[in-house]
Amino acid sequence: MTEHSQLLAENIYLKNKVQELNIEIQQWKSHIEELSMKYYKLQQHKINPEDLLELEDLKLQQQRYQEQEFQQSVVINQQKQVILNLQSENRDLIDKVDKLEQKAKNYDCLKQQYWNLEKASQKYFEELETIKQRPPTILVPNPDVTALYREINRLNATIQSMCKNSIESMCVTTVDHRRNQPEEQMMMKNSGEYKRQRMNDLSNRKSNEMEQFY
Repeated sequence: MTEHSQLLAENIYLKNKVQELNIEIQQWKSHIEELSMKYYKLQQHKINPEDLLELEDLKLQQQRYQEQEFQQSVVINQQKQVILNLQSENRDLIDKVDKLEQKAKNYDCLKQQYWNLEKASQKYFEELETIKQRPPTILVPNPDVTALYREINRLNATIQSMCKNSIESMCVTTVDHRRNQPEEQMMMKNSGEYKRQRMNDLSNRKSNEMEQFY
């Protein structure tokens, strides 16, 4: 590179640098003007010292008001809690009163039932005393029922006679066969005959008792 071209390059660089510096200077000028404007406004609105004192007083008053408001809110919350507790106690008392009223109604109902039972028992006792004072009633036999039981006894006696004859006939025809059977089987058959005879005796006794009653 020749000396002339080197100088041209440096000249171009310096020109660019000058332009950058000019731009930066303009920016600083604008910033200074802005600060000057703000300072002017502050001077126009300069606060009086007395106003500052009044401002401090207002801040203190505001703080006191906030403290009072907080204390009042605490008291209000306590009163709300007391009201809630009283409402809960009131509901409990109402429930107790309702239960007592229900018990009173049940007691009145039971008392009325007791009086009704006492009246009914008194009535039954009076009727019982009246019945005790009456003369004894003599039962008159019913001829129709008596005739009916006599007919039943007659038929029962006929049936027993037929059964007895039939059993005796069977005993005669099978006497040899019985002798050939073991002693245990004979005892079992004799036991069966004894049971049948016992049932016939009980039936006859019952029929005779009913006939005597009627």
